[in-house]
Amino acid sequence: MAEQDSPMPQKERTKFTFIDSISIVALLLGVYLVIVVPPLPLKVVLLMAVCIGMFMFSHRSHWSHGWPRWVRHLVGWAVVVFLCAVAIPQFISQWVQEHPKAIPTIHWTTERILEPDADGHPGIKLRISVDSVFITPTFSARCDRPCFSKDTTLYPGISSAQHGARRDDPTYAAIMFSMPSAIQPGQFVGWEIRSADNQPIQIRTVEPIRP
Repeated sequence: MAEQDSPMPQKERTKFTFIDSISIVALLLGVYLVIVVPPLPLKVVLLMAVCIGMFMFSHRSHWSHGWPRWVRHLVGWAVVVFLCAVAIPQFISQWVQEHPKAIPTIHWTTERILEPDADGHPGIKLRISVDSVFITPTFSARCDRPCFSKDTTLYPGISSAQHGARRDDPTYAAIMFSMPSAIQPGQFVGWEIRSADNQPIQIRTVEPIRP
């Protein structure tokens, strides 16, 4: 009778321990969250989980296991306070960025431009700042006599803006930024407005408007 080939012995798979499984899942999840930034509610849940985990770790770690109980408590709370002190300001900043006011409050000042432009039009330089993130920033200004928008700058940053006017109201000027898509608190807009003739102008009102 022909001899039958004996089956090859199968290599036994190594089984992870419970602690190994938790460690590997935590490592993979940590790498994933670095690649894909989670939304803010998930960040809060993860921060709570990390704080609880670090507090337990401070009690059961082989480094701290022999410490007095009060020392382990103190170290655990110190780590939790440190983690919250780093994370919470970032959470607040993200919340403000994700929930901006539709129309921010603005502060503006004027400065007369001493030299007229090449066509002899005197002008005024506006400086505008916002108290919250302003998405698709758009501003209007009203002069005491006919005027037009001449130029804009953004400090700090690079910007590009479209200039607008109204045929039925020559004292009205407007700008809408196409770049950047939002203005942050701490930045300010420099806006040059010129008189439509050779007479000096004054700015009566400046307002943020919905694009």
